[in-house]
Amino acid sequence: MSINNWVVSLLVVAVAGIGAYTFTRPAPAPQSPPLGSASSPSVIDGCIEVEGVTKCYRKMKMAAATTTVCALKAPTIATSTLTSLTVDATVSSTTATTVTIAKANSGFATTTLIGNQVAFAALAQFTVVASTTVAQGITGTATTFNPGQYAVVGFSGGTGTFSPTGTCVGEWLVVR
Repeated sequence: MSINNWVVSLLVVAVAGIGAYTFTRPAPAPQSPPLGSASSPSVIDGCIEVEGVTKCYRKMKMAAATTTVCALKAPTIATSTLTSLTVDATVSSTTATTVTIAKANSGFATTTLIGNQVAFAALAQFTVVASTTVAQGITGTATTFNPGQYAVVGFSGGTGTFSPTGTCVGEWLVVR
């Protein structure tokens, strides 16, 4: 064999080897997202924080044989704004009832009204929703809660017994 044949043969083998290596090597594995826990959102004591915004939720069944049927404690982590409070009574009272929603430093007072009082007939089923839309005659700070203050729902009126059934649900936006 001549030198030219050797060179041509060597080039053919080299090109075939490079082609075989290039086209037969496995494709890279697809990239998976990293696994593990996320630092956000976090849920602690009824509060959820997402991207630095914290919302807190409270719910309780109505108490019987009292005029203070619900007392929902505001978040203790910082000043907060009550964005919504829902009073859902499936059975209200044996007498006509006036519902008061207020904030107070304890769960047994209706010190600062959050909105206007609402009246219902005896044994009525009703839902009252208070939101951050400020009611007429109520100052804009009525829905701002210091840490640990209470949103209180009170029933009053008549001489019957207050034995309601239902729930109260509060939602706060924490201001930091």
